[in-house]
Amino acid sequence: MDHTPSYFWESATRSISAALIVYLPTVLAGRENWSNDETIRQAINIDDGIIKNNTIISFQNRAHEYLYLVSPEATHNI
Repeated sequence: MDHTPSYFWESATRSISAALIVYLPTVLAGRENWSNDETIRQAINIDDGIIKNNTIISFQNRAHEYLYLVSPEATHNI
């Protein structure tokens, strides 16, 4: 039996955990501290229901204002 996929999964999991653990104190310190860390700040796509990443809005053909309604042009393609 080939256990290679399990080894890759375990190795990837360990690597990802090691990379993320340095940010754990910042995340656990609460939202008021998130803006102090550039990596965490850039990783936040949605905050309190507000979409921070304009790429998401553009990709989904949505309005740039909150409720983010689908653009009328986009509904013609459905």
